[in-house]
Amino acid sequence: MARPPKRKTEDATFRCLDEDFLYPGKMEYVAKDAGEEEGHRVIEWVPGLTKANCPHDPTHHIELVEE
Repeated sequence: MARPPKRKTEDATFRCLDEDFLYPGKMEYVAKDAGEEEGHRVIEWVPGLTKANCPHDPTHHIELVEE
């Protein structure tokens, strides 16, 4: 049986697209095997689940702001 992938959660900044303002939240990243480089396994962290909702209305559309 395979192990579930490694996960980490980091602080992030999000933008509410409906009201156009920034706010803090949490973003979950999942470890992805990116192959082998110089004899070592390389892990790439890819975005997984968003741990944030718009504080004004949870049905608003949001996006992660790249820092």
